[in-house]
Amino acid sequence: MMMYATKCKKVIEDDEEREESEITVEKVLDATSQMFVFSIMWAFGGSLSESWRLEFMNECVKSQLKKVLANPPAMWWEFYPEIDDEFVVTFTKWDNIIPKFMYNQNLSFFDLVVPTKDTVTFSWLMEKQVKCL
Repeated sequence: MMMYATKCKKVIEDDEEREESEITVEKVLDATSQMFVFSIMWAFGGSLSESWRLEFMNECVKSQLKKVLANPPAMWWEFYPEIDDEFVVTFTKWDNIIPKFMYNQNLSFFDLVVPTKDTVTFSWLMEKQVKCL
């Protein structure tokens, strides 16, 4: 979120850049709302088991924040947000960024890490948080 906030501040403060692009206040607000929902969802529901995530989504997130997202993905836990330079948010499946496992015979068994959706998801979230420090 910090990188996103920095991007917003730059656009808001730089009148020249904003005038040359098609960025509008509405686009920034829409992108901000979507990032807010993504952050709330993971902050409060990220540690829940899969079965509780569905209940959390239906009871808390969808009922309270459904007006914020114009086109929410069907199963929000399966997607991560990407924001382009024009502040358009697209949700992409985690499956698209899972790297292919490459066996390295020089590593011990205990040093092998097989990438899964969970390891990729939590690594991505952690990486975004660490970049903000």
